[in-house]
Amino acid sequence: MEQTTAQTVAQAAAQLVRQARDGQVVMRQAQADGLCLLAYPLPDGALVALGFAREHAHRVQAHSVLQRRASMPARYGAWLPAMLGDGSWYVVRRLRDKSSGEATLADAAQWQAARELLA
Repeated sequence: MEQTTAQTVAQAAAQLVRQARDGQVVMRQAQADGLCLLAYPLPDGALVALGFAREHAHRVQAHSVLQRRASMPARYGAWLPAMLGDGSWYVVRRLRDKSSGEATLADAAQWQAARELLA
């Protein structure tokens, strides 16, 4: 994923988090490359995730994700692997509110790292 795509994902995630928090609902947005963004509101921020819905989850090699994450914790450690009950597969991270009430959002480099984990 090139930098402009990572920036686009970062912007889409910011909007999704706002919608999730405003409506107090889980939001999901499919991306053109088959990836999905999720935003789950929390009282002190949000959970955000990047991954594949059940029908595309076979694209993730769990062993590779775990191995890559363990080999470079400084780059990938904030992203936690998660397989949901429906068979979908994501990497998830928690965003905490700043004092202003806005969630501290992951930047393009962090979204790039999430994408690399799933590759």
